[in-house]
Amino acid sequence: MEVIVGNGISHIALKRLLTGILVAVGACAPAPANSPPQEAARNGGLEVSTDRASYRAGQPLTLTVHNRGADTVAFNPCTRTLEAERGNAWTAVPEPARICTMEAWLLAPGGTRAGPTELPADLVAGRYRAVLGFSAGSGEHAAGKLEARTAPFTVEQ
Repeated sequence: MEVIVGNGISHIALKRLLTGILVAVGACAPAPANSPPQEAARNGGLEVSTDRASYRAGQPLTLTVHNRGADTVAFNPCTRTLEAERGNAWTAVPEPARICTMEAWLLAPGGTRAGPTELPADLVAGRYRAVLGFSAGSGEHAAGKLEARTAPFTVEQ
């Protein structure tokens, strides 16, 4: 059964159209520059990079996602987690006042998409990385929840 949405377009046709647009747009984007290469092998072919290697607390940063996997994934750059390097371990940075809209950005296989986020204004100097969560596949092909991490970046005062 096909579900008809606005203007008489079926749900299936709309999904195919959106996937085609995402693939076409993604083909024009540059490959991520600050993403650990081994990370993609562990997380369904997803790579996440930052637009720079160094920031100041409170600055915006752009996360670029490249989907080298076989499934369309959903994500939201706002809902990223920030981790700080403390000794030889990575620990999540609490952000209790952080507010994000709950929206899903779709990214087809082979696609690339960039999205904004920002660093907390009270970060101390150090090494950090961003962790982005993804949902992949649907129905019997659901791969479940995936995560990808950026390469470490520095925050300076």
